[in-house]
Amino acid sequence: MKIVSDIGGTYARFAQVSGGAPIYIKKYSVGDFPNLESTLMQYCTDHTLAETGELSIAAAGYPDNTVWKITNNPDWVITPADIESAGWRIKTILNDFEAGTYSLPLLTKDDLKTLNTGTENNNSLCLIGAGTGLGLGYFHHPNLVQKTHGGHFPIASLNDEHGSAIKDIRATLNRALVFEDIVSGPGLHKLRDMYAPDKASRLFHEFLGIFAATALVTGHAYGGLYMTGGVITHLIKDGAFDTDRFKNALCFDAVDCVKQDIVNTPVHVITDPYPALRGLIHAQSLSDN
Repeated sequence: MKIVSDIGGTYARFAQVSGGAPIYIKKYSVGDFPNLESTLMQYCTDHTLAETGELSIAAAGYPDNTVWKITNNPDWVITPADIESAGWRIKTILNDFEAGTYSLPLLTKDDLKTLNTGTENNNSLCLIGAGTGLGLGYFHHPNLVQKTHGGHFPIASLNDEHGSAIKDIRATLNRALVFEDIVSGPGLHKLRDMYAPDKASRLFHEFLGIFAATALVTGHAYGGLYMTGGVITHLIKDGAFDTDRFKNALCFDAVDCVKQDIVNTPVHVITDPYPALRGLIHAQSLSDN
């Protein structure tokens, strides 16, 4: 039996693998469980599965010696030795955005909401995602994925209002700001606590656009910008995503050649809720071949 899992700061998602695709997907709140092993045990119980087999993990964290730490959930530490002692064989562990980026060439129009059709080209693709944190990954043809700490780019502004917001929020943290401090779920909550609703929404979408532009230019990823994550998904679902504000900040007043490349970049929101699971399976198939 093969199980794939996507472990984030808020939710853990599990699925079985059949025909190269995830099936019987179930999502759990990480706050309800002390660790990955107990959550995996619950998934097996819920689906009447033997608690043994092959396990692949996409984790919103980083390796630290013999363990993986979850960036926005310090209570969870993934210890491969403990998991294997419980009867599982770990096939691979990838960063969650690394796994999600592997899904990009698999996505079809049915998996996407297109915000800008752009023009087809063979440049690299870019995945950004705002959820509990902020992620960034690049897909370089034919099958090279580049993981990053892009959510921790130092934040940038386009006008005086942005600069004032950065100053206000920096005062609450007493350190330099990175994009994740604003372009994330906690960041949006902070904006809403500090400003009127209209201003908070405007700032969030404009900083999202600035981050997306930074990502595209840094990776020369004009083949397509893909967006995912709980914050963006919920804003789209609630009809609260401000496409105009986002696109105006994305297509900032850059030099002509850069602005033209950004304007011509296809922009999509991923509507498939489980791209990391699909990407994790795809990454395994590439390594097996």
